Amino acid sequence: MKLVGEKGEQVGKFSKNYNQNMSFLSKISNIFLLLLLFPLALTAQEWQNICSPGVTFYKDSNYTFKAFRLDSLQVLGINDTMFYSFLALRDTSTSLLSTECADTSYGSILGTRILKQTNNRIVFFNQFNDSIILKSLSTLNEFWTCIQLSDGAFLQAQVTSVEIDTIMGLQDSLKIITFQAKDSLHQNISHHLNGQDIWLYKHFGIGKIFDFYNFPNDSLSYFLSGQTHFQLGDQDFGWREIFEFNIGDEFHYKGIQISPYYYGFESIEKVLDKTVYENSDSVAYIFEHCEYRFNPSGPGWLYIYDTVVRTYNFLEMDTISWIFVMPDEFKRKDTLIWSYASEYYSYTDTSKMERIKGRLFDKYMVWVDTCWFAFNFFIIDSTEYADGLGQTFHSNNIDIESSKLVYYKKGSETWGTPVATDCPTLVSTEETPVPQTEYPIYPNPASTHITIEAPLQSQISIISLHGQKLINRQITQPKTSIDVSTLPSGVYIVKLVGVKGVQMGKFVKQ
Repeated sequence: MKLVGEKGEQVGKFSKNYNQNMSFLSKISNIFLLLLLFPLALTAQEWQNICSPGVTFYKDSNYTFKAFRLDSLQVLGINDTMFYSFLALRDTSTSLLSTECADTSYGSILGTRILKQTNNRIVFFNQFNDSIILKSLSTLNEFWTCIQLSDGAFLQAQVTSVEIDTIMGLQDSLKIITFQAKDSLHQNISHHLNGQDIWLYKHFGIGKIFDFYNFPNDSLSYFLSGQTHFQLGDQDFGWREIFEFNIGDEFHYKGIQISPYYYGFESIEKVLDKTVYENSDSVAYIFEHCEYRFNPSGPGWLYIYDTVVRTYNFLEMDTISWIFVMPDEFKRKDTLIWSYASEYYSYTDTSKMERIKGRLFDKYMVWVDTCWFAFNFFIIDSTEYADGLGQTFHSNNIDIESSKLVYYKKGSETWGTPVATDCPTLVSTEETPVPQTEYPIYPNPASTHITIEAPLQSQISIISLHGQKLINRQITQPKTSIDVSTLPSGVYIVKLVGVKGVQMGKFVKQ
């Protein structure tokens, strides 16, 4: 599936999108539904579907995302309509400590408001409130004034081509609108946008665009990469997608920590088991965790080898989360003394072709009245997450700590350089410590049977250190005896799911 039109492939290789794991049948169903809806829902909007419901994503040649989200609309006069999106933080400063105020009154790539007029004109607004005019129903060779320049000059837009293109896996008609700067006498003059163009699709709206905040001063192009309304191309993703792991998935990290003392570390986490709760609102993972700590400036080391349970309650996480905030979106946080705002961004990591969401925590603060300025020289906390990879980067300048994903293995897919082949190699031991459940498991070691005392209706599983579930049993009496005589000698994990959530223990089979 192509994320932009065939012409858009000059941008380069695009990231895997949210729908990559959809079944073939689901993809066909979506396309079939779209083909049914187009004649009914989009005919009246042909060449004018600029402000689609939901979120529209655009991506530049540096794989950086911007977005337009339709938040509300207002009918003006008889048939004119004003569409509104979110406010964005616009910072044009380049110094480490700038006194220049960031702009919080404008929107993202298409602006915070778009006017759709009855005469087929669609009007955008740049940072100076200059009108940027797009005549969506214009025909081949038709031209008009797109924006006024200085001294009576203007930027002329002209439809130079109408053709068929493929956009996000579907064919659609495409208008190419090309720019030429002219003086007050309508004579051609030089301008960095001469010969540059924007693309307008019949059903999918703008396919190639400039950041209208800086228009016409900036020539960096952005290409349509996804629309959530039709679930095509790049989609938004949240905690459920970020923490979607499977048994056997493995993640390697490197970093530094200052508490309780200064050390560097290398660590491995491997998924041994997964429990999905009702309606997939929560999930619990058992990880094999090992860590090698060392003194970066001298001798000294510490090995940690453990098994840990991590539970993610997505309903709770969604209510307090920033993960669904759009790139550049302005989110104000007020305290008794100061007001703060974080910087939000999204991009595709070209090394592993995974989409990243990130936040620079409380980067901006109010200096005087409504003047927001950035602490560029001291970012308190920076965090990044990736679809299906969890947290890929974290840095905190208060606690002086950082962690970065350097390798992962998901199924047959691998990326990066592992810190070691496995946990026993990293920590130089064959023993796997596992915290004991509060419920007794005996005898331990065992040769033929183990007995577990646990609440009724609990679910018990015996798992190998490779994550293979060997025995699964429902507890129906206070003491449950389990035959382990056929298991090979070694260490096994006992997983107990009950009223207190997931607990773990271990036993040794002789």
